[in-house]
Amino acid sequence: MPNYDAGHYFLTVLAPVRPDPELVDGRWVSRRRALRETLNAMPTGERTVATQGSAPANPFARSIITHFARFFVLDDVVYNGRVSQDSVLSAILKINPLKAQTVDRLSTPFLVFVADFDAAGGGAENLRECLTILWRTMSLELTQVFRHCIGFDNIDEPAQFCAYIQKCQVETTMPFNDYWSLPPDLPTFDLKPYIYSASAAGVFTVAGLFIWRPWLLLLGVLALGVTIFTGYRRVLEAARRPFPPSPPPGPGADLPTVLKALTLQREFTQFAIDTQGKGDQELYDAFGDFVTRTKPNDPGADMQPPGVVGP
Repeated sequence: MPNYDAGHYFLTVLAPVRPDPELVDGRWVSRRRALRETLNAMPTGERTVATQGSAPANPFARSIITHFARFFVLDDVVYNGRVSQDSVLSAILKINPLKAQTVDRLSTPFLVFVADFDAAGGGAENLRECLTILWRTMSLELTQVFRHCIGFDNIDEPAQFCAYIQKCQVETTMPFNDYWSLPPDLPTFDLKPYIYSASAAGVFTVAGLFIWRPWLLLLGVLALGVTIFTGYRRVLEAARRPFPPSPPPGPGADLPTVLKALTLQREFTQFAIDTQGKGDQELYDAFGDFVTRTKPNDPGADMQPPGVVGP
C-alpha cells in the first residue's frame, strides 16, 4: 500500500473549502482568506538557531508520533501539459496531438493536509490510531483550521474527526521515506518469453522469404508484430505500478529514536572536541561517564524534545 512504508503512515488529505463567507469584526471575509490567516497564525516552532528558545511551540510537537506535517491551500491545479498517450495507438487511431485537450479545473479551493506518522501498519485502524492521538493533543488547533472546510460541522470527538479525515483522504502514491529501511521487494520483468517469441517469428519470416511461402511469411510478420506490441504494452503497465513499499519496520526510524539520535550526535561531537589530547585512561573514563550520562540505549532519557532546535 503506497500510504504506508517502512513503519510510517503517509497521510494526504484534500478537504474542500467552504464557499460561504465568514463575518469577522463586522466585515465579511471569504473562507479561503480566513483559512490562510489561521494557518499563518499557527506557531511553527523552533526551526533555526535564531529562533531557539523564543519561538512558540508548534502544536504538532505535542504528538510523539508525528514526524512531519504541512497545511496549505490549493486554489487550483497546475497545468502540466498534455496527457501522454500511447504513441502506437495514437498513430493507428490517427489522433491529432495538436488538438487541444480538456484542462482540469477545481470547482472550489481545497485545504491540503499531509503528515507522516509512526504506525504499526497501513490499515484503516492504524490511521485511526494516529488521528486519535493527533486529535487528543491538538483538537483546538485542528478545529480552528478545518472549520473552514465543507462537512466539518459539529465535529468534537476523535471518532468524528477520524471519519472526516478518512472521507477526505486520497491515496499517497509516492511517499518519501527519509530514513534507512530494508530494500523493497522489487519484481523482475521477464523478457525471455518475448525474446523466444520474437526469435521464432523471425525464423518464420526468414524461412518464408527463402522458400517463398507467402502464408509463412505473413505468419512470421504477424507473430513478430504481436510480440512487439504485447511486450510494449507490458512494459507500460509495469511502469504504471506504484513503487512497492519497504518492509516494516524501518530500523530506528520512530520519532523518539530519531530525536535521541540527534541528541547523541550533538553530545558525541562535543565529547570528541573536549577529549582531544587526553591519555588512554582519561579517554576511557571520560567515555564511561559519557555513556552513563547520555544512556544511548534509552530513547526516553535526555531526548531532544520534538519541534525544537537542540542546544
